[in-house]
Amino acid sequence: MLLAGTLSCLTIYLVWPLLAKRSLDRVVRSSRENFFAADVSAMYADAPRWEREYLRLDSSQLARLEKEFLRPKLSGISFVRVATTGVDKLAGTAEELVKVQLPDGTVADLLFVSTLTDDGPKTSFTHMLARVWTLEYLADHPKATINEALAYGWSTGLERDVPLLEDIGIMGLPPKDPASKPTPWPEVKEHATKLVQVMRSRARS
Repeated sequence: MLLAGTLSCLTIYLVWPLLAKRSLDRVVRSSRENFFAADVSAMYADAPRWEREYLRLDSSQLARLEKEFLRPKLSGISFVRVATTGVDKLAGTAEELVKVQLPDGTVADLLFVSTLTDDGPKTSFTHMLARVWTLEYLADHPKATINEALAYGWSTGLERDVPLLEDIGIMGLPPKDPASKPTPWPEVKEHATKLVQVMRSRARS
């Protein structure tokens, strides 16, 4: 009995990291594929439990998010190739850095991340917003750095798209993890404004 129990524990110890790695690889790859396919329902299914519990989006809301938000914004943007991949088994994360082509032909970087949670490998649903707004800013400012695109992209994206997101039923950002609280849009906008101010201050110095 003792030997059987020891072997069972040893098997779990040796095999689980391999399974977790493969699962993280699969989820980060599917999140990239679903994003470029504008498959909002599939991305929502891969979201962490605490995000889904906060958002509580039904099929009609997901359909609107796809039709009115994501699909139009991806028009003219195409996936080129995977540049680099990596799995950190200790941190429980996997990453894909991919190359995308913007409408003017410029090639930009875009990052996808999956995380091992208490209900398996997942990818944040709201990272979709960051990716879209970053790509939109890069399309208008192809020489911008990735940090500039993130900061200014969030700021302009929030101003432009929050009315639509609220009309669909998304009233803020979900919790980052089970111990966190959701962030309503006014607080998100305030944080984005401060980030832009920091970027402008650095540009002047």
